[in-house]
Amino acid sequence: MTTEKGASTERHADGGDRLTTAVAILIAIVSMVSAGVVWRAAIAESNATTSERGGLIDSVKREAALATDVSTLLWEARYAAAHTLYAARLTVLEGEDDVGARREAEGLALIAESLAEFTPLATDEEYRTAAGGLDLDARLSDLRDLNPDLRDLDPDEQFGEADRYHLESRLLLAVVVVFAVSLFFLTLAEIVVTRHIRYVLAALGSLMFLAGLVGIVAAEVYCAIAFTAAT
Repeated sequence: MTTEKGASTERHADGGDRLTTAVAILIAIVSMVSAGVVWRAAIAESNATTSERGGLIDSVKREAALATDVSTLLWEARYAAAHTLYAARLTVLEGEDDVGARREAEGLALIAESLAEFTPLATDEEYRTAAGGLDLDARLSDLRDLNPDLRDLDPDEQFGEADRYHLESRLLLAVVVVFAVSLFFLTLAEIVVTRHIRYVLAALGSLMFLAGLVGIVAAEVYCAIAFTAAT
């Protein structure tokens, strides 16, 4: 009888030792995987910051290029308006039979000619509206075409990429929370004395760990699909 009790106690002790070893190994694995997920989330967050910075830089470049083109357009429009005034005055003087008028007309002709060299708005019919005014939109479009790289900058693409990286980081950190719950159950399984409760806690910790692994795969697949769809 005493021998049977001793054998039973020994079996319980061996089972407890095996459970303790298994739980310790699981805790180590969960801790390592959690550290890896945190590292991956940090990389995603760093990529998001890089994309946001790139989007801001592209925004500044694009707006600066637009401001420069608009400034050039206004500068050309002033010369074109002056050319129109001189040309109108020249037309009036050319109709007069007067020496003074002819001399003034010669001077105005030189001025109008020099003004025309500064901008095609002055003489190019392509930049005239049906009413005879200046088509500033057409000229601005041509000015922007001179720098297509700056004109075609799309900061929204960079910002969208940053949003996807932020999402990936948040999803991975949510998985880390699941792993934390797993570690909580496994730690309890390691310190609780009652054998059956230890098995239940170890099982719960293992299930939470498996759920976390599924969460990692789901997060990475979802983000991969999001990045593929964006491109």
